[in-house]
Amino acid sequence: MIAPCGVNCAVCGAHLNKKTPYPGCRAPQEQITRKSCRDCAKKRCAFDQGLQWCYECAEFPCARIKDLNERYMRNYSVDLVKNGLDARADIEAFLEAQRTKFTCAACGGAIDQHHKFCSECGKMINSEVLDSGPFYHGTKADLKPGSLLKPGYSSNYGGRKKANFVYMAATMEAAVWGAELAQGDGPGRIYIVEPTGPFENDPNLTDKKFPGNPTRSYRTREPLRTVGEVLDWEGHSPEMLQQMLDNLAELKRLGIEAINE
Repeated sequence: MIAPCGVNCAVCGAHLNKKTPYPGCRAPQEQITRKSCRDCAKKRCAFDQGLQWCYECAEFPCARIKDLNERYMRNYSVDLVKNGLDARADIEAFLEAQRTKFTCAACGGAIDQHHKFCSECGKMINSEVLDSGPFYHGTKADLKPGSLLKPGYSSNYGGRKKANFVYMAATMEAAVWGAELAQGDGPGRIYIVEPTGPFENDPNLTDKKFPGNPTRSYRTREPLRTVGEVLDWEGHSPEMLQQMLDNLAELKRLGIEAINE
């Protein structure tokens, strides 16, 4: 289940979902529900040339592959260009290396390449922790110590769609913006939180605004547990806050979601 671009679909979190496993981008088109996979320009480019793999193209790695590789290297430490070169050199050895790399040594289950944990036993695999914290979450909700912040509720931002993730940051600056911009009538609150499962760089910031994640902003599909509250934080000036609100209002007018999940 290796995609033409070199992404290993067999260890994608969507495919490893036990309830509704996603078939991958090489499945029949009518089974591919994700637009990004169904209409993938990289896949279409390869197939239109009668190729099964991007590495078979004389232009490999092209600009599209380089752009995707930059994101995968930054967010998941997966080198798609190396995948293509390794597969070109010896496809069987490459496939065996992928099986070994993404097999949990503890139970033999498949490792989710995006979230770095075993899909069977749940063991965290990535020994290189993204960030050791402490972590903060800005909101207008009145929470008690030990409360769990879970995904699945209406987002505090943008069009208030169902949130698939909960967000946290390891910088007070990001948390302050969260507290000031959250929906609600109460005062902004900043809580100290701890993740209960794997987390990843927030692509709304790392891919779009601040490459390299200097704001140390993260998201997770697992609950965040509140362990305390920051009481002495200082908000932005009224002018800065109004400027941010104006920018968000303009994005809304243009039909652009501030948070894209």
